[in-house]
Amino acid sequence: MTIMRGPWSRSQAQWGQRKRRRVQRAAFPAARRARWRSLRAHLCAMALAALALGAGYLALNMLSPWPPLVTIRHVVAAPNSDAARLTALAPARRGEPGYWPQHDADNDGIACEPWPRLDWQSWRNGDRAR
Repeated sequence: MTIMRGPWSRSQAQWGQRKRRRVQRAAFPAARRARWRSLRAHLCAMALAALALGAGYLALNMLSPWPPLVTIRHVVAAPNSDAARLTALAPARRGEPGYWPQHDADNDGIACEPWPRLDWQSWRNGDRAR
């Protein structure tokens, strides 16, 4: 391969740079379109999330017998009695927020009782708590 020297070498190098710039300029709108597509996808996802949250709040407001924040505390209290105590809903009677049948061990209508359960057999044997 021969190295060209003379007036042509500079013009060919400049032509290569010009071609690169043209390609970069042509690619710029495509990059802008890709960014807009990504932004539009994110905006659509955020709008759908906002609609889902609004629909959930509306459902809580219409279907629950309690105010929405109390209903949310009631749902948070579902896993166990410690969660019900953390949300300040324990002990709860049947029909009140915070009452879950799985938390009512003796089925007396009071869930998450802080006092021990008394049984006639244990009372007769001298044991006060079971």
